[in-house]
Amino acid sequence: MSEFLAIVADTWRQSKQQVVFIILGVLLAILCVVFVGWPRVHTDPDGTKRFGLRFIEQPANWASESWEVNYSLSVVTQRQIRGNPADEKERERNTELAAALEEARDRGKTLTPLQKGVEVWMLAAVTLISLLSMLLFIGASAAYFPNMLESGAVDIVLSKPLTRLKVFTGKYLGGLALYAFSVSVAYVVILIGVGLSTGVWHVRVLQALPLQLFSASVLYAIIAFIGVLTRSTAFAVVMGYVFFLVIDSVISGMVTLHRTGWSREVPFLDGLLAQAHYLPNLKFLNEVAGRSCLSLAPIDPQPIVVAAIWLLVTLGLAYSKFRRTDF
Repeated sequence: MSEFLAIVADTWRQSKQQVVFIILGVLLAILCVVFVGWPRVHTDPDGTKRFGLRFIEQPANWASESWEVNYSLSVVTQRQIRGNPADEKERERNTELAAALEEARDRGKTLTPLQKGVEVWMLAAVTLISLLSMLLFIGASAAYFPNMLESGAVDIVLSKPLTRLKVFTGKYLGGLALYAFSVSVAYVVILIGVGLSTGVWHVRVLQALPLQLFSASVLYAIIAFIGVLTRSTAFAVVMGYVFFLVIDSVISGMVTLHRTGWSREVPFLDGLLAQAHYLPNLKFLNEVAGRSCLSLAPIDPQPIVVAAIWLLVTLGLAYSKFRRTDF
């Protein structure tokens, strides 16, 4: 076990990743200062407390209106399905989703203006942390496996009494653990800071953490496979950004178009768009992580199951290549 933990710890000692994670830590610290220090509580003459921001004058109901807009958009996106009156199962699903939507709306009516403002603020925090941290994580994780596979470095690693499975797993978990620790600390700091300053302890923001980490683990698995296959940090970095910024956006767009149902008139296009449901949709996972701040009903687990399958398959292929490689 000590040798395995040494592999995990060795991940941090890689100089290139250390620099990137220092940048990530500084960025998260800045975000914590902004999201904790900027909010203030405004009290109306009638005693109603509202969410506000320091140094900026806002309309009285801006936070509540922003909550309504974000909530409505999130519900539409989350519960958007392809209606087909001829399909009995689809009608049943529509009924279930309508009931869930009504229940979620009732939950929203119980929120105070201050609570709605805090939820919107937490949604903004989750969205920014998710996007910026993932962009930096790509730059860090892309070098983990190529650096380890360099001549000399891998000989030192494999000279230890460890199987290749433990070496591979330790390197993967080591990189993921650093990211998880950094992001988790940021969430906890923001939760405590906003709670102390506003009196609203929106613990639901922590529900965003598992999905964000899961999304990062899927992306890291893809990058790890590319790194093991090519042994090139530069190529892994480029492909990581291409997948996250371009391919994933295309997949998300195809899924959204397919769910609207407009492509049914063109069978070929409809079938093509349907294939996107079987690809990992990281944008969807990150959006759902943000929606956890808005008191929404549970989501369809299908995209999570698909992403989990891709995670296992990609890691399996990466390990298979790593195990069969001669050093």
